[in-house]
Amino acid sequence: MKVINNKKGFTLIELLVVVAIIGILASVGIVSFQGYTKMAKNRVLVANWKTISKVIELELAAANNGLDSFIAEYDEDGNMVSEKMDGNTTCNNFAFSVQQHFSHFKNPYNLEWESVTVDTLAQSQHRKGQIQLVCYSHFASFGDGGGCPISSDACRLLLIAYKEDRGRWNTPDGKCDNTIVSTTGDGWQRNNREFVNDCYNQILVGGDQRESQAQAQSDCGWDSSIHGSWAVNQNSIRDEAGGKCSGSSGTTCS
Repeated sequence: MKVINNKKGFTLIELLVVVAIIGILASVGIVSFQGYTKMAKNRVLVANWKTISKVIELELAAANNGLDSFIAEYDEDGNMVSEKMDGNTTCNNFAFSVQQHFSHFKNPYNLEWESVTVDTLAQSQHRKGQIQLVCYSHFASFGDGGGCPISSDACRLLLIAYKEDRGRWNTPDGKCDNTIVSTTGDGWQRNNREFVNDCYNQILVGGDQRESQAQAQSDCGWDSSIHGSWAVNQNSIRDEAGGKCSGSSGTTCS
C-alpha cells in the first residue's frame, strides 16, 4: 500500500519571516540588556555618592563637636599632612582627604579609573561616572570657602555624581535642560539640599549659607595666615580619574 507524505518544507518567504522575527527579538534583547547594564552602573555610582556624602556629614559633625576623625589628612598635592584630620583642617584639605580615602571607588563606566575628583574650574568637562567634590560657600565660584576650618558649621561642600557626560548638556539636543541646576536662591540652598535628575545627583553637605561672604569668613574663624586662601581653585581632573572630557560640546567624551 502506497503511503502519501504530505509534509512540506518552509517556503523562502516563511523562512525570511522567521529570520526577521528572530532579528527583532534579538535587537529588543540587546537594547534591554544595554538598558539594564547602564541602570546597574548608575546604581553603583549613586550608591558611592551616597556613601561619600554620609561620611562627609559624619566627619563634619565630629569636627563640630571636637571628636576624633578616622580619615588621614592630605593636601592638594597628595601629601599626607597628618594621620588624622582635626577641627583646624581646612575644607580644601578635607576634600582632598576624602578623595584619597575613597580612591578605591572606581568609575563604574571604566573600572581603570578612580571616581572621585576635586576640582573647581573644570566642571563642564566631567565624564559620566565621576563624582565631583568641592568646597562651596555660594558667594563666588566653586572653591569659595576652601579656607574654612571644618570645625565651623559654616563649612559647606557640594558633591555631584555625573550620570551622563557633562558636555552633552550644552547643546539644543542636550539632556537635563542643557544645564546643571542653579545653586543660587534661598529655597535651594537652605531647604532643598539634594537634587536628582537623569543626568546627575547633587547634594550640599554642611552648614547653612551665611548672609554674606564676610559673615561666612567670620563664622569660620578664617585666618589667612593659618588657613591660607579663602577661595581655592583647581583647574584639573586627575588622570587617575580619567582626566577632563576632551570631546567637543555636544559630543560624548573621548
